[in-house]
Amino acid sequence: MLVNPLTVLMLRREAEKHFTTGYDGVVLNNAAGGAVGRLVTANLSNHDIATVSLVRRAETAQRLRELFPEVPVVVTESPDWLDAVRDLIGGRTVGAALDPIGGSLSADLLDLLSPGGTLVVYGRMADEPIPLHATALLDRGLTLRGATIGRWVATTSPEQRVSDTRTACLMAQAFSSQFHAAAIYPIAELSDAIRHATKPGKAGTVLVRP
Repeated sequence: MLVNPLTVLMLRREAEKHFTTGYDGVVLNNAAGGAVGRLVTANLSNHDIATVSLVRRAETAQRLRELFPEVPVVVTESPDWLDAVRDLIGGRTVGAALDPIGGSLSADLLDLLSPGGTLVVYGRMADEPIPLHATALLDRGLTLRGATIGRWVATTSPEQRVSDTRTACLMAQAFSSQFHAAAIYPIAELSDAIRHATKPGKAGTVLVRP
């Protein structure tokens, strides 16, 4: 299953648009405990790109600290989480934030971006829209971008898709430890699998077998 590595490849490209030689900035990685989020952390760390992991629950944060002890984690359920992120960032630039959630949390991520930064939304887990006033973009020159596998298919050449797929395969092999199953359900229990996949605090990927 190469969707996750391909998604990470897209997100890294978006983030790298803000990097220059000697860049000492930070990428905010929302929902960092999910399958894509963990791959983002592993892949960006491998490219010497600093990240701050954002998760909803304390138990997810503890798991991530065990997996990536060098990467700071902030729990967004905490009422002072925005201040905690700002303290971690210090004077560094926040050029990009990666978000599969949407909704009000996306507006908070925009607020954390440095002038000229980009919020990359690659999912829509939240039911509510992103609350956004034009001044949030205009006054600080921010960019809001969407990234999906569908867009990747539609906007890349066949040659690029072949190259990206090869890179995704190498990524999957290099970070195979990040691919673990939360549970495996038979197809007859599909409804249980769906409930598990959407359960808060889920760790790993829910698989369905014939």
